[in-house]
Amino acid sequence: MEGIIMIELFWTHCCRCGYRISRSAPGTKSLLVCPKCGSELEVAVDSKAVKVTVRKTKEPRGAVVTR
Repeated sequence: MEGIIMIELFWTHCCRCGYRISRSAPGTKSLLVCPKCGSELEVAVDSKAVKVTVRKTKEPRGAVVTR
């Protein structure tokens, strides 16, 4: 297998609902929207770990917001 570079990819899951969103390579920094729950996620991948942070959650339809 000459000339082929193997890169280890890490699975990214939504930390709110657990939905598997994508595979990411080390060095990746991105913003994603979970197709299942609608949460906006910030993803950062280093050489051996994936950090997923929820930036914004989507209110379910019919939810009553009280302030």
